[in-house]
Amino acid sequence: MRSRGVQDSARWAIFLIFLLTLSLIPVSSATQGRAGPDVFPSAAYVSYSNSADHADYAALSSQDPASIGMNRPADLWIVDGMLGLSQDIEITVENQGDAMASNFNVDIEILHNEYADFVLYTYRGSITQISPGSSATLTTSWIPHYSGNHTIQVTTLLNGDTNPANDIGTRSLTIGNLYDRAEASGTWTLGSNWYVSSEASLSGSNSFHVGGSTSSTNYGNNWDTSLTSAIIDTSDAHTNPSSGYGIGFFYTGEALTGDGYDIDIWTGNAWQRITTTVASTVDTDFIDGSSWLINVNQVNGDVVPWWNIPANLMNSQFKFRINFHSDASATSLGYWFEDIVMFYDQKARASEYGLSVNAGNSGHSRGGEWAETTITVMNSGNLSDTVSLGISNLQSGWEYKFQHMSGSQIQGATIDLQKGETKTVKLLVKPPIDAALGGNSLTVITQSSESSVSDSTVANFIVDPSYQPNWVGNNPGFGCAPGNACDFEITLRNDGDGQDTFSLTSEQILTQTGWTFGLKWDQPTMITLPKDGTEIVTLTANLASDALPGMRANTAFTATSQADPSKISTLRANVTASMVSIASVGVSTDDIPEEGWWISPGETITVPFTIWNNATQQDQFTFTYESTGVFGWNIEVISSESVVIGPDGLARVLVSFTAPESAQANDPGPIFTPQATSIESGMSASETVFSQIRVRQLHDIEIIMNAPEIDISPGMMQKIPFEIENHGNGAENVVFDLVVNANWNWWVEVNSATLTGPLSLTTVHDGGSSMLANLWIEIPGTEEPAQLFDLEFTARPYEGVDSTIDDSTFTWQYRTQMTAIPDISEFDEEETSLWLGQMHSWTLLIQNLGNTYDGSTRMRITADKNIPGMVVTAETSRGISQLNGWVDLPMSPTASENVLVTFETLDSFPLGESVRLTLEVEGGRIGVDDALQTVSTSITVNVDQKRSINVVWNLDSSIEFEPELLSTFHINVTTDSTMDITLDLNTTIPDSVFLDCRPHSQDGAIILFLPASSPGPAQTHSIECSISLEADDRDRTVSFIMSDESGNNIWESGPVHLKTQKLEAEGGFSGFGDAAFLIGGVLALMIFAAFFAFMTTMILRRRRQLDDLEEMEEYEEEDNQQTHQPTVQYPATQNSHESPPGPMPQSAVNIPATTEQVQAPKQLAAEDYTDEQLRASGWSVEQISELRGLNQSPSVQEGVSAVQSTLPAFTCVVSGRVLTTSDSWWQCHSCGAFADANAISAHTNCPSCGQQK
Repeated sequence: MRSRGVQDSARWAIFLIFLLTLSLIPVSSATQGRAGPDVFPSAAYVSYSNSADHADYAALSSQDPASIGMNRPADLWIVDGMLGLSQDIEITVENQGDAMASNFNVDIEILHNEYADFVLYTYRGSITQISPGSSATLTTSWIPHYSGNHTIQVTTLLNGDTNPANDIGTRSLTIGNLYDRAEASGTWTLGSNWYVSSEASLSGSNSFHVGGSTSSTNYGNNWDTSLTSAIIDTSDAHTNPSSGYGIGFFYTGEALTGDGYDIDIWTGNAWQRITTTVASTVDTDFIDGSSWLINVNQVNGDVVPWWNIPANLMNSQFKFRINFHSDASATSLGYWFEDIVMFYDQKARASEYGLSVNAGNSGHSRGGEWAETTITVMNSGNLSDTVSLGISNLQSGWEYKFQHMSGSQIQGATIDLQKGETKTVKLLVKPPIDAALGGNSLTVITQSSESSVSDSTVANFIVDPSYQPNWVGNNPGFGCAPGNACDFEITLRNDGDGQDTFSLTSEQILTQTGWTFGLKWDQPTMITLPKDGTEIVTLTANLASDALPGMRANTAFTATSQADPSKISTLRANVTASMVSIASVGVSTDDIPEEGWWISPGETITVPFTIWNNATQQDQFTFTYESTGVFGWNIEVISSESVVIGPDGLARVLVSFTAPESAQANDPGPIFTPQATSIESGMSASETVFSQIRVRQLHDIEIIMNAPEIDISPGMMQKIPFEIENHGNGAENVVFDLVVNANWNWWVEVNSATLTGPLSLTTVHDGGSSMLANLWIEIPGTEEPAQLFDLEFTARPYEGVDSTIDDSTFTWQYRTQMTAIPDISEFDEEETSLWLGQMHSWTLLIQNLGNTYDGSTRMRITADKNIPGMVVTAETSRGISQLNGWVDLPMSPTASENVLVTFETLDSFPLGESVRLTLEVEGGRIGVDDALQTVSTSITVNVDQKRSINVVWNLDSSIEFEPELLSTFHINVTTDSTMDITLDLNTTIPDSVFLDCRPHSQDGAIILFLPASSPGPAQTHSIECSISLEADDRDRTVSFIMSDESGNNIWESGPVHLKTQKLEAEGGFSGFGDAAFLIGGVLALMIFAAFFAFMTTMILRRRRQLDDLEEMEEYEEEDNQQTHQPTVQYPATQNSHESPPGPMPQSAVNIPATTEQVQAPKQLAAEDYTDEQLRASGWSVEQISELRGLNQSPSVQEGVSAVQSTLPAFTCVVSGRVLTTSDSWWQCHSCGAFADANAISAHTNCPSCGQQK
């Protein structure tokens, strides 16, 4: 079997060699023995320029493979060369003549077989000389850039060649696209049981093997496995090649019957088989070398060593496979494949094509006529082409066609152009009759047979004007009363395409004796009209007085174009003698509606016009009219325009008036002038102008609104944008209504302002017919959740009724959700100014405006800076927030909480600093996923003022005043402030006391003005008072209160008890007095003893309770003494300065009552006085010792224990001194004040609260 396969292969190979020898293109045969030189190309040999390329591709190339050790027949090959690899072409030229051929050129061209003149390569060489019977060679090199079947054409160019018929010789040239020697898998996909094998090879070291892993093992049963190429884009293949496309290769090995291989092509969607199964034995023993076979097929009548690929299978995803398959019977070695070659004809690329087109001069024609220009097309490509002609922007109604220069039609608007050829054709264009005058540019497109190659140019055509006069109307007739001169009018129109001047002439055709009928004497005979312009031409007729009715004359009137005198228009007119008419026309008062003539936009009303014939004979009238102000109005005569009326009769002509849809309210209708012209006489009736129609107002308001979300949160304002539009015909005042719960608030906002009255809209023509607005709805936070509410929002005219109610009402629903809404009131001001040391408070309100419990509410007070010397708190009933500290405030629905924000500065706070306080509230979180809502309010506190006031006075309440004698005391006020302060002194005195203080105002008020002193030294100002008391045994209680301009008390004297000197009593005993006095004294002594025992017990009991409080107060007193100056800082609600018990020493400087600034005296404290002065003022020895720090150990006095020093100090409300255990104590049961029993005995009422004792 193996030998039979080899014999078959040899037979096919010998046959193939024979065919290939015939297919070689020897150059043309020649006749021997001609006289003179006869050169011709006799052979063309192709080889690879590079020896390495020759070694790689010679196995199936047209070169001799012997140099690579291969004994293939020299003419058994598939390709001449490969795409992109340099080739040498050697041409042999022979001289068959009998004379020397010298110095001639030889042209070598390589032509693409699929195109008539596509030259891929050209070369011109020269040969010096060839002797008779000899030959010479000429060599050139080229690199193929198109694969496929080409032709080498060689032309000898010898002058005087005796046989020019054999000067051209040709040879086929096939360029491969793929050549793979199977040395490595590379881009191939090897299916199962495919290998790169070195056991058998032909041109190289390896081959592709399908079968067992070595030649010692066979392939298996039921195999179906392939060797698949990479994707090769063959979309550039020529679609209709003259020769075939092929794949060929060498193979060896063996496949048994029922097994074998096939070649399949991938179409882009499926595999398509192009072979019949090959199953043969080539060689099964490679010990002594290997024998190889190549399949030979018949393609287009030729026997070739390759498989044909149908051209329709070439595609951008092209690939092929060698598919090996076996059945279930016996197996063998399989196959080895090598030197796989593929070729196909690549079509000419777009870059090979080229077109250039130009247009000639502009074409001219009138509308409806053909204009002509030329189009020149040049083929600038490398091959002949078929070019399509067309226009891309032809206007509607225009026509065009292309013609040869001979005038014959170009069929299909296509022309053939050889390479480098230029051809000129005609382009004819016909504009429509009504085409606009002037230039028009048309884009001419030339399209190559290659779809991506085209060119364009612009051809210009000019539409020239035409000229034509025309009389409006046809042979009119006029009437004129005998003996009258009558004027008539006819109309001339310019129907040409441009401005023209027309001459007017007249010619009498039929005339009567004594009659004239022609152009009026002042009518110009030359008229210039623009395109479509008209001109009234006035005629005049003079009729003889004896003319009989019905007699007529006829005249022809001619208009001639001056631009084109061949264009004329003639009109013949008649004038007829008529009767004398007496008539009038107008609207009868009986036909006027009671409410007048009102009409709605778009409505039609009918108005009857009456023609009265006041003549004594029957007449016939034609009704016409003139009108002004009719823009948009439609006027139509709906009855007969011609009426016959008897003598003293009348007739009605009905005219309809239709108002435009855009008519505005109260617009007047047209001014209508009725006209009635007698047909008999040509005379016109007297006219009454009609202008009584008015337009009604149409109300039509539309709301354009998108339905809001159904779910809402109570307590939140809902903003719903909408558009309101007036579709009516007049300005409109619009009011809005919202059907909603009574406790809901709502308003309409326009241009960020709340609408408080009707909204004014103009009409659409005035540009203000629509407006964007917002509907705001405030839903109370108390609305229960999950409630459904229906709402209806309506816009209506303030006056009148909307004609389309449906589009002016919008309805929707709201469903309330569970919500918690934290809210806080605002500070009553954005910025405030305080003075150093001042404490100021603000009360704000925190609320839950929602409808459910809010457990997340909390608040805190923050400051934009933390400055030493400031104290900031926010106090609620549930806690106090220090700076930045949160206080939880869970709230039920609608609950509220007052917050007291307090700001205080100490002396260490820097003057001039500003602090921004912010009260921040968080809340609103119902579920764990809800976000916290934060609201806040802020105020800026500027501490830019200093206010320090100190008050001392020198009224001595311990001395007895001489009755009716004036005494003087001073109240000294020292200020160290950056602001002006006005003080007001108010006094409380009984009738028996006279007091006069200065300075005071005109109304008697005691006013002291303190100007600002800081920066600078402190200033002291004084109020001087004169006081006198009437004689009385009882004490007189006086009090002084000093307040500032804000009404804040800055100093209080407290009750001051004054008494006068006692007069000598008359009568009684000089010792103890009478008996009654003695008994009373004894009784008082007993009462005092009981009261003393009671008070001692009470004081001892309370001592233990007050020890801790006393220690705390002492600690705070020490702290205050360390941090405060010994002056009273404003505001002060208690006495700014307490007078020591007893009389105060006089001030070192007596300050008069004046606003003039003087040097402030030294402010004296108790320790600045001598012991004598203190004793004179009523101080006890113990008090002085305690002041001087001499009481270092406790002492016991009159049986009172040493714990006396730890008792709290109680001051007598009468004398002002501190009570001791040695005094008789009295306590007020109303206010709890204490007093010396002896001092209070002269008073009937408590000096502190005024309650009776």
